[in-house]
Amino acid sequence: MDEITIADTEIVVPKFVDSSKIYPRTCCSTFRMKKDAGAEVPDGYGYPTVPDVSIDEVRRSGFSRMKDSTYLDHAGATLYSEDHVRTHSEALLTGLYGNPHSANPSSEASDNSISQARHTVLRHFNVTEETHSVIFTAGATAGLKLVAECFTFEDESTALATENKEAFDKIGDRANTHASTNATSTPHDVPCSQKSRSAPVLAYLDECHTSAIGMRQVARARGVDVVCMHRDTIATTGDGSDSELNTVNPMDCNSLVVFPGQSNFCGRKFPLEWVQGFRSGNIDIAQCERRRWKVVLDAAALVSTSPLDLASVPADFVALSFYKMFGFPTGLGALIVRNDSVRWLQKTYFGGGTLDVYSATERLAIPRAQIHSRFEDGTVSFLDIAALAGGFAILDRLTMAGVRDHAFACAQYLARALTRLTHYNGAPVVRLYAQTEYASASTQGPIVNFNVRRADASWVGYAEFERLASIMDIHLRTGCFCNSGACHKYLDIDSARLDHIRKQGFTCGSTLDVIDDLPVGSIRVSFGYMSTLRDADTLVAFVKDKFVEVATPSLDLLRLAAEVAPPCETERSGTDDGTGREHTPRLTKIRVFPVKSCGGFDVDEWEITPQGLQYDRMWMVLNAYDACVTQKQVPKLCLVAPTLDRLTGALTLHAPGMPSIAVPTALASPTADDGTGTHKERLARVCNDKIVGDDCGDDVARWLSEFLGMTSRLVKQNPEQLRTCRLERSQRRLTRKAGSPLPTPATPTQEDSDSDSEDSAEDQKDRLHPEVPDASAAPAPLSLANESQFLLVNEASMAKVNTYVDGVESPIPVDRFRGNFVIDGTEAFAEDQWESLQIGTLHFNVVAPCQRCQMVCVNQSTGERTREPLIALSKFRRHKGITYFGQHLQHVPEKANGGKPFIIRTGDPIDITHASA
Repeated sequence: MDEITIADTEIVVPKFVDSSKIYPRTCCSTFRMKKDAGAEVPDGYGYPTVPDVSIDEVRRSGFSRMKDSTYLDHAGATLYSEDHVRTHSEALLTGLYGNPHSANPSSEASDNSISQARHTVLRHFNVTEETHSVIFTAGATAGLKLVAECFTFEDESTALATENKEAFDKIGDRANTHASTNATSTPHDVPCSQKSRSAPVLAYLDECHTSAIGMRQVARARGVDVVCMHRDTIATTGDGSDSELNTVNPMDCNSLVVFPGQSNFCGRKFPLEWVQGFRSGNIDIAQCERRRWKVVLDAAALVSTSPLDLASVPADFVALSFYKMFGFPTGLGALIVRNDSVRWLQKTYFGGGTLDVYSATERLAIPRAQIHSRFEDGTVSFLDIAALAGGFAILDRLTMAGVRDHAFACAQYLARALTRLTHYNGAPVVRLYAQTEYASASTQGPIVNFNVRRADASWVGYAEFERLASIMDIHLRTGCFCNSGACHKYLDIDSARLDHIRKQGFTCGSTLDVIDDLPVGSIRVSFGYMSTLRDADTLVAFVKDKFVEVATPSLDLLRLAAEVAPPCETERSGTDDGTGREHTPRLTKIRVFPVKSCGGFDVDEWEITPQGLQYDRMWMVLNAYDACVTQKQVPKLCLVAPTLDRLTGALTLHAPGMPSIAVPTALASPTADDGTGTHKERLARVCNDKIVGDDCGDDVARWLSEFLGMTSRLVKQNPEQLRTCRLERSQRRLTRKAGSPLPTPATPTQEDSDSDSEDSAEDQKDRLHPEVPDASAAPAPLSLANESQFLLVNEASMAKVNTYVDGVESPIPVDRFRGNFVIDGTEAFAEDQWESLQIGTLHFNVVAPCQRCQMVCVNQSTGERTREPLIALSKFRRHKGITYFGQHLQHVPEKANGGKPFIIRTGDPIDITHASA
C-alpha cells in the first residue's frame, strides 16, 4: 500500500488555534491509497465492505439523468435516486391516502405510513419510541426555531408543574416570565464568566449554521443571555459521569447549548462527546460557572453522510432535514426529542390536531398525550412523509458506515489532488480551509473548501470560479454557505473588515467576491453517497485547465485590462490600422427578437417604438408552472426561428423538423380557460416584474411543447400593461472612475435582454458607485426584455475577444451576444467610454454595460453549450466580480418628429459623445 502525504500545501487554520496540536510535526497524517488497475483508489471508496453493492451500479441504476453533469453540492442538497422517486410515485398512483386526522380507510393508510416513518427514523438512529419521539417539521431550521420558541429557561420545579396537561393554556404567561426582567439586550454577546450562576443562558458555537445562531434572537427577546462559544473556550472537567449533575442547584435556571455535529463550511466534525459533557456538567465554557445544560445538536450536515447513534449521544434535541440525506422529499425534516426532555418545551400556540379538548369561549386547552401530536400543528405533510421509507431503504442497503467511508474517500482524494497543483513558479494553486489533514472519517466529513490563487498570488474570485464551472456543467457552491462564523474565521474577516466590506456593497449572495484584493467567500465541494472519483477528477481537470499557469504569460493581461480606448474621432476615415476596418462608426446590423430568448432575424431598417424595436420581445415562452424560460434553462429555444409580417404583426414560428405554425394576431377577449382553447390571461414574472400576458392558444402551445420536449405556452405582452426600464426605475446610471479599466455601473446589469436576472436592481442598490440621477429623464417603457430597450455590441470588441478564445471554438460569432444593434468602425471597447450616441437622426443614451453569464455560451446555430466566450471574457472583461460585454441603450425621442415614425437603418453613421473623465 502506497502512502502519500500532503506536502507544501496552504491549509488555513484560524489564528487562535495552535496548529501544532492539529498537525504534529512528528506524525504527519497520510493519505493511504491502494492500487486498483493502475489507478489510486482511497480506502473505503466504492462500498468494499457492503455485499453486492458497487458504486457503478448505484450510479447507473439511480442516477442515469446525471449523464455528463458533475454534481458537487451534496452539502446543499444531495441528489434523489430515480428508484426512490419511482417507488414512491407508484405507491401514490396505486393507493389512497387521506388526511390522517380523519378516521376513514384512506386516512388510516396515511396514519399507518406516518407511524411507520417515525419508527424508521428512530431505528436509523438506534433508539426507540420508549426513549425518543419524532416531531416532523419543515426542516432542520424549523426544528431549531421550535426549540428556541418553546424551551423553558426556568427551574426544575416550574418545569415539573408544566407536565400537567391542563396547564397548557398558561404556558404563554410562564414563557414570558423573564422577558420583563431584561427589556434591553446588549449589543454584543458578553463572556459567559460575566453571567450570574442563576441566569439562563443560550450558548452556541461560532461555527453554527445561520439557522442555529438565529435562535439567539428569540432568546434575547425572552430576556435570556446569549453566549457565543469558540472551540478553544470549551474545556472538559470532571470524569464525565452524570453524578456531576448533583453539584448543580435544582433551583438554577436551565441553559441551552447548541452546536453542529459537522461544520457545513469545511466538514470538520465536532466531538459528540460534548453532548454528554454538557449534560453532566463536565464541560465549562470560558470559565462560566457550572449550569444545567440542555443540548441541541444540529445534525443536518452530519447525518447526511455519517451514522449517528442517539443511544450513546444523549442530545436532548436533534434537528435534521431529510433532503440532505437522500434528496427527496424536500421541505421535510424532524426534531428528535428525548422523552425525558420534552418537559422543557412549553408550547404557547396550538393548531389543529394538537389538543384533546379545548373551548372557544373559555381558557381551556388540553394538549394531546403523545409528544409529537402536541407539536405538529395542523396536518403534517403526509404524502412526503410516506416517501421516507424509500430513502431510508437506500441508506440501509449501503449502510451509513459505508456511506461515510465512501463519501470521505472522495473528499480525501480531491483534497490530495488539489494540494498537489502548482503554478509554473511553484506557487500553490489552491488554499484549503480545513482543520484536519483528511486523515480520518471520524474527524472530517466529505467537504473540501478552498479558494484559488494565481501565480502572482492574487485571488480568483469565487463567483468567477463558479461561473466558469457552470459552463462545464460542474455544480458546486460558493460564498459563505449560511455559516458566517466559520467563513469569517477562516478568511480572517474581523469586525472592522466586515463593516468595511458591507459598506462596499457585499451582501449574502453578492457577486462581489474579492474586495481590496482579499476574498470574502470561498468555494465548497461536497460529496454524497453516489459520488465518484470521476467527479473529483473532473473538477481537478477543470482547475488545471482554467487556473493553473504553466508558463510566464506571453501577454500582459493586467495591462490589457487597464487599457482605456482613446476618443474616437468620428469624422476620421481610412484604414490606418491595417485591418481594413473603417474608422467612421456605422451601424452594420439590426436584429429583432420577437420571442424572448428565441432566434432573431436581421433587417435593413425597422421602426422604433416607445418600447424599443417594434415587436422586439413582445412574446415569451412559459413552462408548466407559468415561469418564463430562457436559453439558460432550455438552450434549444435558440432554434425556434420567428418570422414576422411587419405590417400586420403576424408571427410565424419555424423549427428544425417541425411544420411552421402561424400565431394568431387577434386574440379573443380574456376568459377563463374552459378546456376549449379559449384565450386566457396568464400571470408570469420577468425580472421580478409581474407580467399579465395574453395566451396565444393551444395550437402553438402543443407545437412548442413537442419541439422543446416540455409543457410550454406562448404568451404575448398585454399592450395595456406598463413596464419601465429596470435601470431607470432604480435611478442608476453609468459612472466612470478615473483609471478604472471598465466603466462601473452603480447597478450591475444582467446578461442580455433575454437572460434570467440573478439580482434585481433594487437588490443591487448602492452596490457600487451611485451617481445623482438625471431628474429630467422620464422612465422608458419596456417590452419583455429584462432591463433595457436595446443592446449594442461592437464588432471590433468581438474581434478582440476572439483573440483570447480557445482555438477549437474560435472564432465566436457576434450573434452569441444577441445584440439589437451591431456597429463597426471604432476601436475595441471604445463603447466603454461613451455617454450617448446618434445613429442617423436618432439619439440614444448609453445606460450601462451589460453583465454576462453562461448564456453567451449557447451556440445560436445548434443549441449546444460551449465553454467560450465566457472564459475568454473572464480574463480581461471582469470587474468587481462581474463580466461585461456590450452596452444597454435607451432611445431619447425628439419632442417633435412631424408625426413620422422613428426609423433606424443599417449603414447609418454614428456620432458619439464621450463620458467626462
